[in-house]
Amino acid sequence: MSTDERGARDEAPRVSREGVGHRFLPTGTFLHIYCPHCQADLLEERRVHLFIVSARGLEGVLRLSPRFNVFDKESTVDLEPGTEIRDLRCPRCDTSIVHRDLECEWCQAPIARVHVSAVRLEFDLYLCTRVGCHWHGVSEEDRQRVSLDEPPGRSDAAPPDA
Repeated sequence: MSTDERGARDEAPRVSREGVGHRFLPTGTFLHIYCPHCQADLLEERRVHLFIVSARGLEGVLRLSPRFNVFDKESTVDLEPGTEIRDLRCPRCDTSIVHRDLECEWCQAPIARVHVSAVRLEFDLYLCTRVGCHWHGVSEEDRQRVSLDEPPGRSDAAPPDA
């Protein structure tokens, strides 16, 4: 847990599974994805575009599907399953989007944050940095407004694939 410049505490995000009173984000929903620092649009050629530093320190480009719960990825560096990505950075402002003080609920790896616009909502989406772990979550505040569909083949209680 950390505090920001306003003194607000970052709570480890928890995935909301309750649909009552929430907008539900189903698998396959197209996400408009932005840098949480400079608000740059991270979509390029119909893929989410990020700079990456692999577990072995290799630098390159990572391209992800902009569809929720669709885990297609392309990378210019080898990403071995089960390894943590050392860093993910915005290609516009070159600022890291990884939060080392927050961790994945499934495998305890650091998580990354992007800003998302979908189904007439804007919210921060947190993603696991371990290759092969499909955990994602939203902040406590955003859980009041949006529910996330389960990743295919996973449940909240399932252990990571790593």
